[in-house]
Amino acid sequence: MNRATNRAKKKMLATIAVLLASFVVIVLVMYGGMESSKASSIEQVYATYTNPLTEKTLKVSQRSAYGKVASKGGKIGFWFFKDQASYEANKPQKKGVIKFSNTGEWKYTYYEYDQVISTTTGGGSFDLQSIFEINKKYGNLNVKFFKGNYNIYNNYRLYSNTYVYGEGQMVSNLNKSNNSPVFLTYDDTSKNVKGYNGTKNIRMKGLTFNCYTKDIDCAFSSSILFAAHTKNITIRDVGVINGIASHSFQLASVYNVSIKDCLFQNLDYVDTTAGHTRVSYKFCVDMGLKERNEIFNKEVIQIEGDCWGEGNNGKVYSMPTALLSRDDTPSKKINVSNNTFKRVISAIGNHSTRSKNYQEDIVITNNTFDTTVGDTLRLAKYKNTTVSGNKFASISSTFVGGQRIRAAACVNSYDIALTQVKSSTLWNWASSNYYLSSDGKYYLISRNKNSDNYKMVIK
Repeated sequence: MNRATNRAKKKMLATIAVLLASFVVIVLVMYGGMESSKASSIEQVYATYTNPLTEKTLKVSQRSAYGKVASKGGKIGFWFFKDQASYEANKPQKKGVIKFSNTGEWKYTYYEYDQVISTTTGGGSFDLQSIFEINKKYGNLNVKFFKGNYNIYNNYRLYSNTYVYGEGQMVSNLNKSNNSPVFLTYDDTSKNVKGYNGTKNIRMKGLTFNCYTKDIDCAFSSSILFAAHTKNITIRDVGVINGIASHSFQLASVYNVSIKDCLFQNLDYVDTTAGHTRVSYKFCVDMGLKERNEIFNKEVIQIEGDCWGEGNNGKVYSMPTALLSRDDTPSKKINVSNNTFKRVISAIGNHSTRSKNYQEDIVITNNTFDTTVGDTLRLAKYKNTTVSGNKFASISSTFVGGQRIRAAACVNSYDIALTQVKSSTLWNWASSNYYLSSDGKYYLISRNKNSDNYKMVIK
């Protein structure tokens, strides 16, 4: 009887021990779940952009609408290399692929050293900025948009040594969904960066950015890349089409930039109360718009320094999209060649001379400019500029007063103001350019101011 009682007691104690252990496990799981839930409630902020004029801040985070991408049937791949040696050997330490179904769901597979680490799925938009964060501190990152159509929800913050590319214009199509610039090389944390010491080594190739959304008949700003205090930017075979006039590439205090073989087309729209309207010559006449109107301050490629000044209505900033140092470092060594600009308000340059320094060594060669409403090239306080081998067709109108080339406060390589250069050598820096005549042929633009359709001004 005592033995049976002892066995019963031992069994009961064992049962109690199991129950207690189970209770502890349950508590730990619940506690862990609570901690996990608590951790997931913390929003990861990737970048902020504060407008110095309005003091309003745009936040790009895990949960914001910005920094996302969506597609039906598209695919995005990325490859991360921890150092230059692995990059040159094409041996990525991390890689991944995001595949979108034909109904818009996505599947993200992440690898390390060719081993699958995780697979996640979801519907709607994917957090593309989380991919661009991978090389925030070090390394090289390649991001490829395979053939397909993508709805992009900017802003995307790019870090040094990033290559964004596709399979070619009109093959890899990125459709804008808001008015923000698509890519930026800076954010509010860049406010103390000076010179060319910010993000560096940015490349882009084989993409088309379509700024018009057919489903809702809405055109968005044609702003694509905003770069400040940056060096080594290469843009090849990129298209920007069908957008509200803006600076597609806004370059402030940058060094060594090359933009070649690109298409900029149908970027001459403006917002009106009725929607978007093309700025045609008739529109300019009806609205009484002359070349000095601010509507024409929309150079597709704007080249300037990161500075500020006093305007008619208060402070004016060269790039009011974030808190920057405003140290007025000049942009230098910019090459814009073999591109086509068709139906734009203004093609290349800057509309302000507020910078205390000259933007230097600007080369504009072998481009085709077809139908620009305002000035085609507006060179403001530039030094040692070369404009050669370009073709100009349908440049502005007599009413608007736009020029092929308008140079203001510019100097040559010897720091001599162009207004002081002898007439016989005045246009040496802008030689061998051509205009489209009424007979449908291109002819060399003469240095004779009274020649056919001259349209060049130096002030």
